[in-house]
Amino acid sequence: MDDRTRAGVGFDGILDFLQGEAVTPFGRERACQVAPLESLQRVQEALTEAGEAKALLGRGEDPPFGGVIDIRPHLNRARIEGALLDPGSLWQIHETLVAARRLRTFFHREKDAAPLLWRRASGLLPPEAVCTAIGEAVTPEGEVVDGASPGLRGIRQGLRALRAAIIARVERYLVSPVYQAAIAEPIVTLRNDRYVIPVKSSAKGKIRGIVQDQSGSGLTIFLEPSPVVEMNNRLRMLRRQEEEEVTRVLRSLTAQVGREVETIWALVELLGDLDHLIAKGRLAVRLRAEIPRVTQDRRLILRQARHPFLVLGPAPRGMSGEADNGGARDGPRAAPVPIDLEVGGGFSVLVITGPNTGGKTVALKTAGLLTLMALSGLPIPASPDSQVPYYRDVLADIGDEQSIEQSLSTFSSHMSQVVKILAYAGPEALILLDELGAGTDPSEGAALGIAILEALKERGSSVIATTHLEAVKAFAALAPGVENASVEFDLECLTPKYHIRLGLPGKSYGLEIAGRLGLPPRIRGKARELLSEGEQRTQDLLEALEADRQQVNGLRARLQQDVDWASTLRREAEELVVRLRSGVKDLKRRVGEEARQLLAEIRQQGEGLIRALREQGVRPEEIRAFHQGLEELKAGVEAAAAPQADGSLGSVEIEPGHWVTVAGVERQGRVLTAVSAQGTVEVEFNVGRVHVPVSMLSPVTAPERFTREVPLFVERPQSISPEINVVGCTVEESTRRLEKYLDAAFLEGLGQVRVIHGKGTGMLRKGIHELLKGHPLVEGFHLADMNEGGSGATVVALRER
Repeated sequence: MDDRTRAGVGFDGILDFLQGEAVTPFGRERACQVAPLESLQRVQEALTEAGEAKALLGRGEDPPFGGVIDIRPHLNRARIEGALLDPGSLWQIHETLVAARRLRTFFHREKDAAPLLWRRASGLLPPEAVCTAIGEAVTPEGEVVDGASPGLRGIRQGLRALRAAIIARVERYLVSPVYQAAIAEPIVTLRNDRYVIPVKSSAKGKIRGIVQDQSGSGLTIFLEPSPVVEMNNRLRMLRRQEEEEVTRVLRSLTAQVGREVETIWALVELLGDLDHLIAKGRLAVRLRAEIPRVTQDRRLILRQARHPFLVLGPAPRGMSGEADNGGARDGPRAAPVPIDLEVGGGFSVLVITGPNTGGKTVALKTAGLLTLMALSGLPIPASPDSQVPYYRDVLADIGDEQSIEQSLSTFSSHMSQVVKILAYAGPEALILLDELGAGTDPSEGAALGIAILEALKERGSSVIATTHLEAVKAFAALAPGVENASVEFDLECLTPKYHIRLGLPGKSYGLEIAGRLGLPPRIRGKARELLSEGEQRTQDLLEALEADRQQVNGLRARLQQDVDWASTLRREAEELVVRLRSGVKDLKRRVGEEARQLLAEIRQQGEGLIRALREQGVRPEEIRAFHQGLEELKAGVEAAAAPQADGSLGSVEIEPGHWVTVAGVERQGRVLTAVSAQGTVEVEFNVGRVHVPVSMLSPVTAPERFTREVPLFVERPQSISPEINVVGCTVEESTRRLEKYLDAAFLEGLGQVRVIHGKGTGMLRKGIHELLKGHPLVEGFHLADMNEGGSGATVVALRER
């Protein structure tokens, strides 16, 4: 980036704004030195730091830079051996070191939200010995305190005592009747660092002493009485000793600073870096700026981009070119109109055309300035999905740099800059050319413009150019890798809209604008007649393209309405699906509750039947067979309560007297009641009666009659262990397993079993004991002996069969 580019895009102006956001001299110096950074990684890191600073300020957290002073001149003096810093300079060093410590504490508190800022601030480690020594010896008013050294304390104590004695001795003359007539004014004052009294000149001989001074009128002399002359001499000696001791203290403090001068200097530099980063954050907040992507990709993509000067106000160093893209110059400043702009990818050259005052140059400057800001680590006023390539060079020819001294015309000035640009142009360069081909004959200017664009395209550079020349527009429309763009213009009001329209060239509207400014119609008509046939055809083509664009925009708007309508329908369908799924979930929950109720009824009836069978003396084999059938029924009910694979539940028409089967159970039963309000019926099976949801039943065409007899022959199960281990189970799971185990143990004829439940929190033991208290097969229970598990196991005594 050369000086012409800096001035053309207004980069120095944005640095002026950045300086204004810094609060320390070091931060302002950093702002003056901002330039594109040397590597992609450094750019990305700098942008992340600026983003952290912006977020920090956005949360209302402003780093406490108060007390930071430019102490570098003091540090330079302290480098010199034997140097002496005055108390004020030493106090400024102390204040800066304390501020550094305070800033470090602040950024440490924000280290999770701003890790990169904390990484820098963690180095703010002031030399504590220097800071403490100065703080204990010097006051904010620049005085050396008595306690700065033991010798100074003693000297000052002597001074105060001697001073009080002198004043007391002198005051005797003021109150003595003998000397009242000689005293000009009853006060004790100082002359030549000696305590004196004002005496009338006419009474000079009335009091013995030394005249130290006299008034301007000569009517009063300031007399040092003889008795205090020696006392004043001792006072002067003590003052000289005080000065020498203060000098010794200051020289010692200066030497301490000198020994740590490199550490303190590095700390000052770090304070400047942090102030600069926070200044970038403040500028980003004012600009409502975001962090763009900076990559090796060659596509420059700016979304909702705004020129910084149109957001902040007039540029501090001026902004030449077209009118603001925010409205007229008079009256209050309107909000800038964001633009979308892209170059690279499918095309490397973008030619922007359109009328004067339409925003072409502002768009060009916006692209250049935002690119340089991003490459310098500054957030840009654009959408965060914007992208800036890591360009090695950004070169611009913007503005009129004609020079009388150098005999340069406007055209010569442009060509000189273009020659420099061609020398540096390459694949990693962004080139900005304003009013390409202007300043000379239009035909020659167009030819030169086309040739320059072709040369830059061959070098692989990304190029954005503005022009009014029809031949250049035609070239952009036909050449591969080159794209037209235009600034939108209101044909009815003849005012710019400041939007960038990609793919179409723009008319200059010179004749129309001249008419709006008052040029007589006859002259405009004559000018239109003088247009060449080719120029007229080009104008007609542009007007036809504009009409087609408006028609396409209308179709696009209607298509968008259809898309919006389809989106609405889709959203409503998704909401319906959500409601249906919610209904199915609720239905599943109700079915589960009904299944649990059914299982409870089965268990209750089954336990009653088992007790009845025991009372009737039925053999254990028969009870086990009945128990097995009951478990099969419960398992079937549990399986039927689960939703089907497709999530639906079946339902049938059921009436009393119908023979049915339960889904998942190979047993038939007869319906005894009509369907209840809860959707269940009472069904009689060969093991008892239960209430079953109708959704779990299926009709049977050829029922098999059953009796209440229990099968007398079953296969003997395997031997039952005298203990069960439920450690690791939930309370619900352990009680369910224990119930089955107790039934099996009873049928096996075991008189005592042991339940291992562990110690843990005691919740599992408590749940098991609750079950055992009311279990019909349990005679009693107690915790196991210590050698059998102690409180981690329970011994259960079963009833006799």
